[in-house]
Amino acid sequence: KKDKILELLNGKLGAKLRNPDELLTNTLDCLKSLQQWDEIVKKLHPLIPKDPDNWNYLKLFITAQVSRSVALKSNPPNEDQDSTKSVDGLSPVYETKQLIDQLIATECQKSRFNRGPFLAQLELLLQLNQNDIKIQEDGFTGASVVLLDYFKRFSSKGCCYDDMRTYLSLLNTQEQVELSQRAEEFVKENPVNYECEEGDTTQNIQNLYRHISLLRLQRCCGLHLSLTIAQKKSLVMECQKWFEDGLVFGLTLPSTVNQHSDVYILLAAHLMIEIYAETGEYSYLWDCAVMLESAQKQSCTNPQIQLLLIKIYGYLGPVELCTQLYNSLSIKHIQVDTLGYLTNRYIQAMGAFGFSGQLFRIALRFYITCNKETSDYVTNAYKNGIFHKIIEMIDLRDRISQSYVFYSLGIDSLIQDFLHDANSMKQVREFLTGDKYRTSLPYTFNDLEGLCATFKDNRDLDVFDDWSPIDQKITKDEIRLSFELETFWIKLRLSIVQCLKDLVSMETTTTRDSAVVSVKKVRKLLEEAEKLEGIDYLRRKKCPLIPIQSPPPCQMELFLREKHGVLFQQTVDIVLKVLDTPGVCPLLEEYLLAAKDTLKGITAKIQGIPSGLQEAMKNDPNDDLWTATNNPFNFLLTQKIDLEQYVMLIIVSNWIVVLCGVCVEKLTIGKREGKKRKGKSTGANPSSSSHNDINNTNVSLLVDFLTDIKTSILSVSTRFRPHLISDTQLVEKLSKLSISSVDTQQTKVKAELYGGVMESYNTSFRDCQDLVQILTTFINSIIQPLASPISTSKKIEQKTPDDPLNKHKN
Repeated sequence: KKDKILELLNGKLGAKLRNPDELLTNTLDCLKSLQQWDEIVKKLHPLIPKDPDNWNYLKLFITAQVSRSVALKSNPPNEDQDSTKSVDGLSPVYETKQLIDQLIATECQKSRFNRGPFLAQLELLLQLNQNDIKIQEDGFTGASVVLLDYFKRFSSKGCCYDDMRTYLSLLNTQEQVELSQRAEEFVKENPVNYECEEGDTTQNIQNLYRHISLLRLQRCCGLHLSLTIAQKKSLVMECQKWFEDGLVFGLTLPSTVNQHSDVYILLAAHLMIEIYAETGEYSYLWDCAVMLESAQKQSCTNPQIQLLLIKIYGYLGPVELCTQLYNSLSIKHIQVDTLGYLTNRYIQAMGAFGFSGQLFRIALRFYITCNKETSDYVTNAYKNGIFHKIIEMIDLRDRISQSYVFYSLGIDSLIQDFLHDANSMKQVREFLTGDKYRTSLPYTFNDLEGLCATFKDNRDLDVFDDWSPIDQKITKDEIRLSFELETFWIKLRLSIVQCLKDLVSMETTTTRDSAVVSVKKVRKLLEEAEKLEGIDYLRRKKCPLIPIQSPPPCQMELFLREKHGVLFQQTVDIVLKVLDTPGVCPLLEEYLLAAKDTLKGITAKIQGIPSGLQEAMKNDPNDDLWTATNNPFNFLLTQKIDLEQYVMLIIVSNWIVVLCGVCVEKLTIGKREGKKRKGKSTGANPSSSSHNDINNTNVSLLVDFLTDIKTSILSVSTRFRPHLISDTQLVEKLSKLSISSVDTQQTKVKAELYGGVMESYNTSFRDCQDLVQILTTFINSIIQPLASPISTSKKIEQKTPDDPLNKHKN
């Protein structure tokens, strides 16, 4: 196709195009696809000197010349050919170098340099290195020298580090360290004067950006990795001071513009997260949040500060703060798909079901309407003859409609609606087999495997600035493993819901055999989940926040690590025992005891609000009990509570109760049928009586298990009770603490953060309490009808002869 397009562009039709730049762009695109490198060189060689800062031209020209060199190296010229075209097969390279040298010489005569020619030097060295083309030392400057020269020329620009980062791979570790040292010497020659007069502001701002470029370069070259925790803390303090001092240069900036010194606070935040990763102490993350919140008051529209806060709050648990920050970013349209993962992962998982419902509705509306709107655009493009737009719009529609985020939101929304409706087996049946199921899940599928195979990963992980060393950055393999886990988690949950649906609709719309197949499929998926490569990777990973660009860890890892998957699998095994042996179910005591032990282990590990928080809130600030270590801030803003574990227990318990409800129904139906057969039979049937006894015992065991679930969930819920917030005197109390490092501004920020965190927790606690109430109602609806008259009569028989009720009856 490209050759035919090129033929049209070079013909009469191309001559009629009004925009010559568009003609050249399309022609170059076709030539590149057809690998006609000679033609590209002919077209670009005269154009580049006229537009020396056109990076697209420069990079394509270098690519074409290097590709010509590779071809000459593979197929050397014959003796009868002009030898001047190839010097050891490398003449195109020297031709390129000659052109770049001419461009640089021209730039050096100007007062302000264009970056393009200087970057072209580095790009040529990079492409030669990537294609393993050896060059003669004569005339070629080493990469370290070129990089240092580039730093000296352009380090006063905010883009300097981003320009250099790609080419640091040309240097080994020692050369990177030496480059950083020489750059530091250069920066020290031009220190920042924070007390300068207004006329000297411009020069000092440039010096400030040079210092920022140096810090970024040092971090990328790995100099921060070798620092001790004490040295990192010291650097954090210095970065905070540089940020505060640098605000003097932004006093006249509009509120919508970032402060010049914002990067200092971002670097400090990255270091704080690193310290947390090394120590495991949550206080460093909370201190990081306080620092970023304080910085946000000075630079209220910097998206990087907001993104880091979203990442930290999502991980720690106060997701209401996440939603506030997410809304302040004004996420719209395609960003719902590319950036929605920042909050989608945590908002429901941390118990904020009210907020998650709103978020899911807004996000799902985007995906549903996008399909319709793109179809309208395709129709309009066809009517107006803009045929190339048709392909673009169809590709966009497919990309969005196949986004895994859409399917993840769908199953999240379905589970949330199910949790709010499941208060009895009757309600469960009505939900899973009625209209609510179809409205809650915004898509249908016949082949789940085929559906999951079409998923696309549209997450924008590069949205975070990251200056870590190249070997410390997130890799394509890590992104792939994360996507595979998210896909499997969607598949597993959809299979579980489908399994519940098949079980509750047995003997009506599905058969027992199909229900057994569905249950076995879920069990197989649970076994496969434990063997996934991504799960092993997450278990070996020390901190999910490092690297900075890492996506949130898949919730399935918690599901498996904390034994929720084991508990569910044990219950699935019980269901299979009941269904595989209708009427002759074996004794379930062994299986239920194992499930009870797992449940006990899960609930014992869940940590709620610190027990000393309420007591610390009651103490008077003048009392000796109110100290730097004994105050509500220290209790709350130094720990992470297990909200995610609590929510996971509620969800899994709900699924388990449905499974147990199905088992109870099957066993009690078998018992009733046995009684009917016994009534019709004239002779004794010991076998039938034995089976009924086993069924009765199994029902009692299931009732005990359900009672344990209710007791456990109620016990855990007491650890997550809402706490009253005393806003009055909060700032006053903290300011009275004898902590010299806490200034007035930080005191106020810390108090505000405490209030916001507690309010967010309370919202999650209340939402979870509502679900716990629904779940206990569900369990009671199964247990209470099983209080048989037989057990009541046995209790009466056990009464003593002195019982006055018995005497009265006698």
